[in-house]
Amino acid sequence: GSLSHNDQKKIFESYSRPKLIIFTRIGQTAITINDLKVVIDTGYDIIRAYNRKLMLTVEKRDVISKSAADQRAGRTGRTAPGLCIRMYSKKDYEKLPHHDSAAIKRYNYYHSILQLKAAGVKNLIKFKYLEKLTEEDKRDLKADIKILQFLDALDRNENITELGKRFVQFTLDPTLSRALAEAVKLGCEEEVMRMIALYLKDWKLYIKNAHPTTKMNFAKSDGDFMMLGKIYKTYESFIKGERYNACEKWAQDNHLNLKSLENAEDSLEWL
Repeated sequence: GSLSHNDQKKIFESYSRPKLIIFTRIGQTAITINDLKVVIDTGYDIIRAYNRKLMLTVEKRDVISKSAADQRAGRTGRTAPGLCIRMYSKKDYEKLPHHDSAAIKRYNYYHSILQLKAAGVKNLIKFKYLEKLTEEDKRDLKADIKILQFLDALDRNENITELGKRFVQFTLDPTLSRALAEAVKLGCEEEVMRMIALYLKDWKLYIKNAHPTTKMNFAKSDGDFMMLGKIYKTYESFIKGERYNACEKWAQDNHLNLKSLENAEDSLEWL
């Protein structure tokens, strides 16, 4: 997803010599390539997960599950005989979890908590979930409740506030919803919406392997959100002036993913 469109198309092109493809998770499940003869499975994956200490979504390396390993093996041998080479032993394979962890456990519970509170659930710890909460789940839930109280989305008795009810109407992270609510008060919602729209696509904003100094072209001493606002404002000036070729060249020169910018434009319209 972070490769340019032209680089992505090369995956399906034919070559006179062997071709090496570096797959991401989407290639594991959603793509079939003709004549793929060999898959090399490292046994690891890069996943995005919420770090409560940093209060950020970060990327980290983790072992895959058995179902993921079987999906990787299934990428070869579909249209021609193939082979899967696993860089781990059969004993290690048996130790892998059967399935990936539930996606909800890799992110914060902010929005889910507010939805349950808006539905009238009083005690989130004692609520009967489909799967019983572990002690770690309970700690994470309590930590996220404290953050929502800090954001004034829940009161000191853990009841949802009027502001919290407004947050439920958005599918945004409540931290972004709070920023937007404050922006409306200050009369700068247009600028903040641009920042949020691009922030939602930030992890795919730069083309893979872009030189670190490229980001300095847009660096702002006020912080990353101001930098995102600067990038989107420049992109917007090209689009409003219908200078599409110039916009594409600007994106290429700065190693920006034009598709992410276009998707951010859709997010802005939604906001």
